[in-house]
Amino acid sequence: MLTLEKDEKFTNPFYVKDCVLAPLATGIKAQTLAEFRDCLKIIPVECIYYHFWRQSIETSLIQGSFFNDFSNWVHYSLHDDILAERLAVIDPSYNENLEDLRLDLLDVVEDKIIEEEMSTQLYATETFHFIKSNIIIFNTSYKMEHPKDLVKIIPAISRSSIFYHFIDARRREVIKLDDFSKWLRGFNNEFDTLVDRFKQIDPYFTSLSDLQKKLSLEVSKYFFENCEVKGDFHE
Repeated sequence: MLTLEKDEKFTNPFYVKDCVLAPLATGIKAQTLAEFRDCLKIIPVECIYYHFWRQSIETSLIQGSFFNDFSNWVHYSLHDDILAERLAVIDPSYNENLEDLRLDLLDVVEDKIIEEEMSTQLYATETFHFIKSNIIIFNTSYKMEHPKDLVKIIPAISRSSIFYHFIDARRREVIKLDDFSKWLRGFNNEFDTLVDRFKQIDPYFTSLSDLQKKLSLEVSKYFFENCEVKGDFHE
């Protein structure tokens, strides 16, 4: 049973960051499936990242039927629901890197072209413009000194902070860990069970709001089950 003193301090505090995705035009565009395939081969990987994750973080926008921009374009502009569904089930969370994700996209599109060669010549009702993005990071006032602080901080921080620390971190870190898990591993593997629970959460097929709730639930359950905190836990 883990026991944490109320005034106990660890030596490696976690400073919560926030972020925005700043879109940048590439000038690359496609209006047919053949053009779309050719563009996928040459676009910067930052385009792939942006078009897969944009809808998660840009919560103020009206969302499409699918989680990524590629599927939505195929559905709404090429009117190909079969291809849209195939693109929609690609989960970027399971790819080692963005180049592997590019190959998955190309495989799906190439298969469709082989099945229906005429589909390559159909013009979309709207052109797809490939956008890349820079991630702009800034500080917040939130800081965690105890792992148990996750209980209070996770529900309080912005959804874009959740995106930065739980989703974007997996792309940044060679070990593919989110920032919370990486921080927890610094406590002599004492919180490996919680890290394992975080690993089981797929952040893609859910909204950031629901992801935040899942993380909050996991940390609350963990500390309720495993910790005796002396003093007022919720202070």
